[in-house]
Amino acid sequence: MAGFTNALRGRRLGTFIGLAITLAATALGGCNNVSKEKYDALAQENEELRQQVTQNQSQERQKEEALANALQENNQLKQELAARTAAPQDTGAGGYPQGDSRPQRSMETRNLGTVNFASGSVTLDKASMSTLNSIASALNGRYAGYDVRVEGHADGAPPKRGKYKSNEELSEARADSVKRYLVQRGVSSSRITTAGMGSTTSKVSRDGRRADVIVIGAN
Repeated sequence: MAGFTNALRGRRLGTFIGLAITLAATALGGCNNVSKEKYDALAQENEELRQQVTQNQSQERQKEEALANALQENNQLKQELAARTAAPQDTGAGGYPQGDSRPQRSMETRNLGTVNFASGSVTLDKASMSTLNSIASALNGRYAGYDVRVEGHADGAPPKRGKYKSNEELSEARADSVKRYLVQRGVSSSRITTAGMGSTTSKVSRDGRRADVIVIGAN
């Protein structure tokens, strides 16, 4: 719409220019009172108007070309996006795209070790820390890149009055305690998920008060 308006404006200016020249020529030929200075002024004004019309037309053409190029580029991007969405992505044996450098994984798991806790506690003792040091070395070495799940457990005894209202909360806190220690030993936090399993036994025993460190996808 803007291009049409400017084109119409250009035609009007052209008409005015032609009319101005005609009038000037008529006045100069038919009336000796018209001076050469006035004629030259009209001719100069006419030339300036012509230049303005030419400039406006050039700018309009540039705008139209830019708009056409933008539309063409937009259509190309839409086509590329549609092609990528429709095309199936080749995957390797582990479910990752071909060429992915991450280890190819199955859904198998391996328990790298277990640490135990005192009744109602989430504090790691020296023996637990020693076990987790070995586990961290394995996670940063042989199992580097694999995801890890820490599962906390509680025994059959109800939690004592205090911070934890249920064995589910207590087991989650034990899993979180193990995760924090592994992160301190250099294992990436993004690899580790935690889960509170609650009371997985009705017995009151040290074996029930534990946390298991599991590697996902390891054979």
